[in-house]
Amino acid sequence: MGKIYSTTAPGLFSRGPFPIPPRRRIANQFHRLFSIKAGMRTVCVESPLEADAIYWAESDPNIIEVCEQPLRIHMPFGNRPYFTFDISFKWTSGNECFYEIKPESSMERSSNNNLIPKNWEVIQDICRANAYTCQVLSDKTINEKSLEIANWRRLLPYARTAYESDEPWIVEMIIHVLKGIDKATIYQVFAQMPEVSNEKIICFIAKLIHQGQMSANLNSARLSGMTTLSLINHDD
Repeated sequence: MGKIYSTTAPGLFSRGPFPIPPRRRIANQFHRLFSIKAGMRTVCVESPLEADAIYWAESDPNIIEVCEQPLRIHMPFGNRPYFTFDISFKWTSGNECFYEIKPESSMERSSNNNLIPKNWEVIQDICRANAYTCQVLSDKTINEKSLEIANWRRLLPYARTAYESDEPWIVEMIIHVLKGIDKATIYQVFAQMPEVSNEKIICFIAKLIHQGQMSANLNSARLSGMTTLSLINHDD
């Protein structure tokens, strides 16, 4: 039997984001991408699946904060001196969850026949003992959001531009249009705002969707001029 570690020892956990070691940047499919919810910065992740999880978070207005390599458990797991979660989401409720992201093909069957990563039951017990919530995100779960993810790969650069701009009058104009035309298409918004470039309109539409002030049918159709828009809980 190996050395026994306390699951509530001081210093057992530390918060990230932690940099990815150079050797793992070479060995894995290293990705850099910009994230608004990570604090308007570039994040570094180790696989396309982790990158998709970031876009998924950007697509959901109920998720307000994202962090990569967010939490480390300073305890040996196999040949590794510690374990680091892949990503964390914080929700509008204030709850935070730490995720390990794996394809199902790399997981093993647990005692109750669920697919889990190696050492997951131990990791889960340690987190539970320290009031952390953790879950597994599989490729199957993430792929269920593939259409929204693809749409936000396109929309995120536009939303970034709007967040970095200070043109509230454009927001007011878009809201005014949607008050008059419920479920207006993007083309209809363009037509109602001829004095503003289409690209700039898209930027602020993306920001409004990102903030949860507007909804769009991005989970059922690819982004296009026919994408429909509606206001959410907008006070008159």
